[in-house]
This record gives sequence, C-alpha cells and structure tokens, in this order.
Amino acid sequence: MEDVPVFPDWLAKRDALRAALAAREPNLHHAGPLHPVPGAVTEPDSLPARVAARSVFLSIAGEVEPRLLFELAGDPLDQYAAAWELGGGSPVADPGRDWGDQDPLRCKEAMFDPDGAMWRWCERWGLPTWGDIPDGLYEADDETLFRHVLGHVWAMSEVALTLFTWRVDPFRPAAPSSFGQFLELAWFRHETELGLAAPLSLPVQWWDPQWEDRASATKRILAELGRVVRFELGRIEIEALRVAAAPPAKRTGLEHLAWLARYHFRHESFSEIAATVHRGRQTVADGVRDAAALVGLPLREPTPAGRPRRGG
Repeated sequence: MEDVPVFPDWLAKRDALRAALAAREPNLHHAGPLHPVPGAVTEPDSLPARVAARSVFLSIAGEVEPRLLFELAGDPLDQYAAAWELGGGSPVADPGRDWGDQDPLRCKEAMFDPDGAMWRWCERWGLPTWGDIPDGLYEADDETLFRHVLGHVWAMSEVALTLFTWRVDPFRPAAPSSFGQFLELAWFRHETELGLAAPLSLPVQWWDPQWEDRASATKRILAELGRVVRFELGRIEIEALRVAAAPPAKRTGLEHLAWLARYHFRHESFSEIAATVHRGRQTVADGVRDAAALVGLPLREPTPAGRPRRGG
C-alpha cells in the first residue's frame, strides 16, 4: 500500500478547495435578530457596530452567493500563493506549522496593485479596495492605523486573511466558508474616547484549610465573587449609561443582510427577493437600505429591466 502524504502539495489542495467551493449551493434564507454590539453603550452607526455587522454580512454573503468565494479561490488565490512562495512561505499547505511566524500580508504589494487579481475581485463585487492612504498613517499608533483599515479598507483586509487561511490550511473546519473572520477577530471593539472602561472592585477572599474543606471553600468563594461581579457590572453599566446614551433597538436583522447580499451580489431586484421571502416589495427595499446603511456599503444602481443578472 502506497504511503499517502499527510499534507499533499499545494496545487493538489488548491484544486480540491476549488472543487469544494464550486459544489456549494446558495443558501438564501437567514433569519434572526442582529445585535452588532450586544448590550453595548455605543452609537448604532459607530465603527464597532459597523465592524461587527460587516463580519456577519460577509459570512452571510459567502453563503448567499457561493461564486464570491469560488472566484476568490481563482486568480486572487494564485496571486497570493505566488507572493507567499516568493516571501518564503511553506511550499505545502501545512496546518501543523506555527501560524505565528507566518505573515497574512505577504501579498501586501499585490493588494496595492490596481491591476492585481485581488483588487479586481473587490471591484467586480462592489467592495472597497485600498484607495488612498492618508499621509503619516503608517507612522501613527496601532489603534489609529487599525481604525482606518476597519473603516475604509475592510474588504481587502478580509480578502488577505481569507487567502492566508486557505494557503495555510484550506480544509480546516469551516475554512471554505470563513469569509468574515478578519472582522470577527478584530481586537478593536470599543470607542476608546468614551472612556467607559472601569476596573471592578472585588473583595479579597480567604481560606483556612483547618476548618473548611477545599470543595466547600471553592463553592463559597465562587458564590461570593459571582454576587459581587454582578453588582460591579451593574454599577459600571449604570455609569456608562449616564455618560453615553444607549443605542435604540435596530430593525436590521440577519434576513436584511441576506436580502442585501442578494441585491448587491446576485443582482436580484427588490420584487424578486420579495416574491421568495413572502414580504412586500417596500418591506424588502427598506430592509436592504437599512442593512446597507448599517454595513456602510453603497447600494448599486438597479439592474435595468430585461438585462441578465450576474447570477443569471
């Protein structure tokens, strides 16, 4: 019996990844509430809210229009793989390697190339590219730089991490549908200028093993700390609400993001979407506009009557 390599060469795994993506069927139905920043004290159109909503939107978009990821695994993946190898990346797709010594932005020069496959992919699907970089941005502190990336070039950054994931380990669980992970993993989740972060005041705990066994002490201490933590969180929340208004409940839900993905990526009309979700055309139109405003994605022009849609 021939030995089967644990990690086949990159080309074999690339082709298998493309085959898996090509076989995916559209999932057009998503439902449930969307809470961009659950329970947070922040403006509904703040950057943290947009980042969280964009992550969910991109994840849904990859299911609503599978060709998004199938085409991303074409020329853009080849471009990234070439930059990967040029930069000294592993010649095989090896999930056993330490990701910490590998740079997702090996392809950064290609990302800045308006004629490159990654840039063209973003333009084809109506997603923001790098555009102009403000003077002095790279000399700014990490948070300022990261805020700019999350606010203005989030799609291209998402592309880079998705291609990086595929290049290192294309068949890890959920890898083919992992679009949205860059925004999901973003460490920036709050508005620092609000100054709402506050320390918890927890009492010092004690234990005397002469008169109390370990199990009883653990139960007592955790119960006491649980009570105090709940009190402290309530105290901080009340103070936060005092200095910053809580966001109103948003009507945008997961189904609205799915409608936006269908309208934007599949070029379906409001009426076509409404007919399949059993809602009124105006309800769908309002939902799409709400979702687009939340995500910060300019709506495309309506497809002229009689013109074939991109998904047609």
